[in-house]
Amino acid sequence: MALDLDCEYENWAIGGGGNQQIARRVLYKDQEFGWHDTDLVMIQWTSITREDRFYSTRWVSQGSVSMAPHYGPKWVDKYWSWNNDVINTAQARITTERILGHRLRYQMAMTWGDGDHLLETDDRLTKFWRSRMTPCDQLPSHAEPFNGQSKDGHPDPAWWLNWVETKIYPQLGYTLKDSTRSKVKEIQSYLENLVKKRTPQHVLQQEAAVRTVQTDWPVTTKCKPDSHTLGSNGHQCRILM
Repeated sequence: MALDLDCEYENWAIGGGGNQQIARRVLYKDQEFGWHDTDLVMIQWTSITREDRFYSTRWVSQGSVSMAPHYGPKWVDKYWSWNNDVINTAQARITTERILGHRLRYQMAMTWGDGDHLLETDDRLTKFWRSRMTPCDQLPSHAEPFNGQSKDGHPDPAWWLNWVETKIYPQLGYTLKDSTRSKVKEIQSYLENLVKKRTPQHVLQQEAAVRTVQTDWPVTTKCKPDSHTLGSNGHQCRILM
């Protein structure tokens, strides 16, 4: 989107992080750097079963507690509960919306994930908090990238291209450029060829990084935290995710 809208961007995401981490990083951004009226903020909320911890100098993000080796079944049995996760996620999402206000232009969320089978066990308080969360587009919990040729369950560039064009842009009132569509398809084709060759995962990631840099595709933050320079086409100055 930053390429398509010709604007700077900041990616505040951390792989494996949970909803409380997202909310706390938004709060940190708010307190440390502040905002500009032209900021366009988008958030992908994740599975509520992700547990967040900050150790020493960094966030420890290992995904769902049901799969994270850092916790294990004994910890889950003793400390985890569906109700607690729902309340924590509701607090994270509602307070984040209050902080961002009009700058939060789009939200999407993973499905309830590991808790799908627990929805029927909601008590009165859990139902209350789930009803207070703003409805948003739901991402599938598992994708089949590169026509099912990869075991990785994350969506590929072509999938995200379609999501931007059919889900995000209609809400923002934008139209995708043909040049952006062509560039994404070029990246998709390049990565598909690597997958067909059964390229090892670490090599695939390195090659993908090189390719995206070569095509000037946004993969890292390109602007300073306090930057507020408008894009050449006059769109919002920054996209923050």
